[in-house]
Amino acid sequence: MSIVPLSPWLAHRPRRGATVVDTVVLHADEHEDIEELVRELRHKDASYHYIIDRNGAVLKCVPFSAVAFHCSNSYGPHEASRGVSYERDAHGGFIQHSCINDYTLGICLLNNGAESYKGANRGVPVLGSRSQNAAP
Repeated sequence: MSIVPLSPWLAHRPRRGATVVDTVVLHADEHEDIEELVRELRHKDASYHYIIDRNGAVLKCVPFSAVAFHCSNSYGPHEASRGVSYERDAHGGFIQHSCINDYTLGICLLNNGAESYKGANRGVPVLGSRSQNAAP
C-alpha cells in the first residue's frame, strides 16, 4: 500500500508548541469519489490528514506536523481536564466552542452512504502517542 501526497495540501495550520497527537478521529464521508470530496474540502477550507478511498488507496492531505480542520465545535478526551464544559446549546453545539483539532489526527473513510463504519466520528486513542515531529 502506498500513501499518495496531495499537492497542494488542503487547508491547515502549524501545531502549537510541543503538542502531542494522541487521538485519532475517524470520519465517514459520503461522496461519489475522492476527487469530489477534495473539491468540497477545498471549497469549505476544511481538511483531513488522510482520506482512505473505498478501494484502499490512501491520500495524504495535510502534513502530520500540521493541524487539519476536520472537527469544528467538538469535545474530546482532554476537554474536561482543561475545564471545558460539556454543556450544549439547543442545536447540540458545545456552548464553550471547544475544538479538538490541535491534538488529533483526522482520517476520513470515503463511502457511498450505504456503508456503515462502527466508531466513525468518535475519538479513538492512538496506540503509542507521537510527538508533532514524528512521521506517520
